[in-house]
Amino acid sequence: NLQHTGSFKLRGSLQKLLSIREQAKKSGVITASAGNHGQGVAYHCKNLGIRATIVMPVNTPFVKANATQRMGAEVIFFGESYQEAYEEAVRIQKKQGLAYVHAFDAPEIMIGQGTVAKEIWDAFPEIVVFVCPFGGGGLFAGAGSYLREKNPNIRLIALQAEGSSNFLPSLQAGKPITLDKVNTIAEGIAVKRMGDLPFEICKQLVNETIVVDDDAIAEGLLWI
Repeated sequence: NLQHTGSFKLRGSLQKLLSIREQAKKSGVITASAGNHGQGVAYHCKNLGIRATIVMPVNTPFVKANATQRMGAEVIFFGESYQEAYEEAVRIQKKQGLAYVHAFDAPEIMIGQGTVAKEIWDAFPEIVVFVCPFGGGGLFAGAGSYLREKNPNIRLIALQAEGSSNFLPSLQAGKPITLDKVNTIAEGIAVKRMGDLPFEICKQLVNETIVVDDDAIAEGLLWI
């Protein structure tokens, strides 16, 4: 919460935007977001002089949507979930020839988000257990890869909301599956389908998956 825009998401979006900077300046970029990723893209696009379009689910918290608009991005509200917003963003991207900045399913996104782990390691090289929230899997893939490289014996635990737990059924299926619906107060990780690249990486990294319900999440927020 001490990051610009209040989330780690802007780390991955910056890494991606810098890798396509010249193309993005010419065409503009588009993405889908439940809030945090969209703010990150909007923030960096404003600084880099890139036109940004963000497609958000209709139930995106007002404070996140409003912050994204204040940073100069065009916000389009579509669908009840991230997946529906994503499908609409892809449709617009193909129609208008925009560059796409995925929220989690891209190498640059995972690398950028993985810088969180570098800061953790620099501060706590004695770390033996890493617990990480899991939605699309980008943060876990990037951070987990870095920490496992530093300490092959580190225990990596994925934390999922019961109302959007897509990783365990994906493991059972051997590929990312799409949930019929998501329903959780943890809207930042309310993802129907995790990324293909994060799945391939995370299935080799995760030691344990813990699933928590909304009551536990609410108690945690209250405690914090």
